[in-house]
Amino acid sequence: MTNITYDFTRTKEYECVFGILKLAYKLLVNDKAKFVTLLVGISFSVILMIMMLSMFAGVLNRASSTVINIGAKIWVMDPAVNTVANTIGLPDYTLDAPCAACAE
Repeated sequence: MTNITYDFTRTKEYECVFGILKLAYKLLVNDKAKFVTLLVGISFSVILMIMMLSMFAGVLNRASSTVINIGAKIWVMDPAVNTVANTIGLPDYTLDAPCAACAE
């Protein structure tokens, strides 16, 4: 015959946590005005976060569209250029000069 022991302290801890969660749920759901206000506030904040994320993605997409839509295999810029928006035209003699890679 085997001796089976049962740990009652563990079940009391789980019952205590379950009781606290049950009490919190009752306090939240029983007051309909607070519950609706909470749901509206959470929904509004989620919508704002999604909107800001989509605006950020749009700004990044528009900022990189100049480089992506050019369709060239190589990108040549003047060393003094800091951003793509502030371009400096290269002189024609630099564009017409043969390069070492093209000679092969």
